[in-house]
Amino acid sequence: MSKHSIFKDLPCDLTDNEVATYSQELARVTSTQAEIENNKKEVMSDFTAKLNKCIADARVLARKITMRREDRHIECDLEFDYSKGMVYTIRLDTGVTIDQRKLTDDERQQKINFEAEQDLKQQEEDAAQEPPIIEAEILQIEYIADEEEAEVSICVNTDCAHYDSSEPNGCLACESTWECDQCIQMVAGKEISADERNRRDLICADWKKCQHGENCMDDSINTDCVCYVDKPAAIPCAELVLSFQDLTTWEHTRNEAKILTAGFSLVKYDRDSKIIYTTAEDPRSGWKASRTFETFAAAERQLEYEIAAGFIHVAINTMGSVVGYKCMKVLRAAGFEFYRNGGDRIKFGDSWKTWKKFDDSMDCVAAFDSLMSSDAKALED
Repeated sequence: MSKHSIFKDLPCDLTDNEVATYSQELARVTSTQAEIENNKKEVMSDFTAKLNKCIADARVLARKITMRREDRHIECDLEFDYSKGMVYTIRLDTGVTIDQRKLTDDERQQKINFEAEQDLKQQEEDAAQEPPIIEAEILQIEYIADEEEAEVSICVNTDCAHYDSSEPNGCLACESTWECDQCIQMVAGKEISADERNRRDLICADWKKCQHGENCMDDSINTDCVCYVDKPAAIPCAELVLSFQDLTTWEHTRNEAKILTAGFSLVKYDRDSKIIYTTAEDPRSGWKASRTFETFAAAERQLEYEIAAGFIHVAINTMGSVVGYKCMKVLRAAGFEFYRNGGDRIKFGDSWKTWKKFDDSMDCVAAFDSLMSSDAKALED
């Protein structure tokens, strides 16, 4: 009989020293794990803060570009009209009155300016000693003053027969370009009457220079006479085609913006307040709330009705995920696909198949964010 030696993993009792050694090793490993997790949280938090700042800055800049305006610190004057009991706020850069209010009780107590009264009295005495000015001289002074205060304007209508780029104001015929017959009678290629020009002047003094002038002053387009500069959301949809990146600047999530761009309407349900919200016909107008329902059952019946009518149900959360298999099925039929970030994997499809695997979770997060930002049919689940 011969013998052969082999090694097998068999249970053995630990000595007290071995137990103490393993306990120390466990403590060390646990401490290392906690340190690594803390470092991971700090790095993730730092990257998240930087990404959020970029997203916020991009939205602010995009909104400025879309609206073609921004808020700035402008010096204003307060003019007190004691006869009417009103205070008017006037912009110094444009001279436009931007606000008015009633005088307070303290403001109604006019302050007596003794120095101003003395100056006025002195001016009256000086005027009495000056030789009289004949009427022709007064008219000449007024004419010069009007010339100095006239608004300088430059013509950019290259189709006008009087246009000449070598002229300081771009017009050979008139010193004030708004007096040029050919320019003021033609708007968007069609002739308008003097009565129509006067009507538009009474509504808005700047309509000839405004980029929306030919549309916002047309009753067949702008029936409510809304100023498109102040309310860009009122611009007819045919004038501006919005991408899902554009719609994210109007406080829609990426998911919501992509679905809206594809032509769908959205519905969401706030269960706590029993209110159902739907998107307006123009998505730039945001969400509109229906009536508050008395019971949860009534609200949920209305929600089912909206879904049956073709609305896509999205959740009230930071990413606006799609709710319910019915809505997902409709979107998949339209070419949409749902993706999920699984730590170090990006998963997709009904069975959440792995689309791509990454060695590092940060690379996975970056790739997932790029996919959500670039693919118009990729939705975050």
